[in-house]
Amino acid sequence: MDNIPKLSDSSTSRTNEKNINCYTVNEVNRILEEGLKYFQLHPEKNITDRLADKYYEDGNLYFKSCKYELSIICFQEGLMLDFHNNQLRTNMWNNLSAVYYFLKNYRSSLAAAEVALILMPRDETAFLRSINSCIQMKDFDKSLYYCHMYLGDLPKSKKIEMEKSLVMNIEDQRILKEINERKLYVVGQKIGDKIGDINILNTDDPDVSPRVHLTESQRLVWSVLFSCPERNTSIVVPNFHEDDTFYKLLVDIFSERAPWDDEGKYTADTINIYSEIPVNTTTRVLKRVYPENTLSNVLTLFRCPIKYGIPTFIIVLSGGKYENENLEDYVKYVLKVFYQNFN
Repeated sequence: MDNIPKLSDSSTSRTNEKNINCYTVNEVNRILEEGLKYFQLHPEKNITDRLADKYYEDGNLYFKSCKYELSIICFQEGLMLDFHNNQLRTNMWNNLSAVYYFLKNYRSSLAAAEVALILMPRDETAFLRSINSCIQMKDFDKSLYYCHMYLGDLPKSKKIEMEKSLVMNIEDQRILKEINERKLYVVGQKIGDKIGDINILNTDDPDVSPRVHLTESQRLVWSVLFSCPERNTSIVVPNFHEDDTFYKLLVDIFSERAPWDDEGKYTADTINIYSEIPVNTTTRVLKRVYPENTLSNVLTLFRCPIKYGIPTFIIVLSGGKYENENLEDYVKYVLKVFYQNFN
């Protein structure tokens, strides 16, 4: 702006007033024409670009001050200006996307990031925001699409590492989606709330009891724990498919005599299964689980607890001393819900 020809340095001095009066009409017109040409020949110093910068700076300050609505207004007003700095326009779209993402408006966040990608097709910030917005919206196919685009030009070693991380993140979100849709009872999670952190499903020993995972057909596969109070021991079984019955699993477990079962009494046909079911926030009851039930039935309909990422059950000898002395008060809670609901 300093390069624009001036009519005077000060309009308050008498000397300058005289000087102004001494200008001819032609001289004034010449100065005005030079000023107009300056704006036409130097658009980067135009007031529109400066105003866009100001909106961008104010939007960032409002975001840092947690004034998100004002931040959105600043970015939107700035983007409506006709300025020519493509990098600044991309940054505005990216920052607008960030505000929407922070407010959990993932659809608007994705839309803003996609505009940034149109302006700069290899912009890393816009790619990552698009990927994460798609994950939050459970649009996993679109998320993978952006993953492949983003990873396209990276070195092979880095590409493999990042692709593995992104795929694992998407897999975790798919697991949470299936569990939340089933409304399973996870110990430590407030009833009615959706699970947002996959870590609540981590097991104590992933080598012995792997964390729940999905099959290609989107069915859950769990590690389960059977406690045997009569023998003061427990059995951890990995990879229990939710569509398999308990009887099928027990046949596999006891196809050979357990080391602690000297008399060979424990078989799929001689034991009963129980689970501690929540009645309300303070009361739990033991209920019998029929061997014909699938794991999915038991977890979904009966809401058997999942503790440290593992569904837990109790197995005892049918009609044995332990069951008669310790579980007789709970025998009346025999689980017939499955048959009532599906017959």
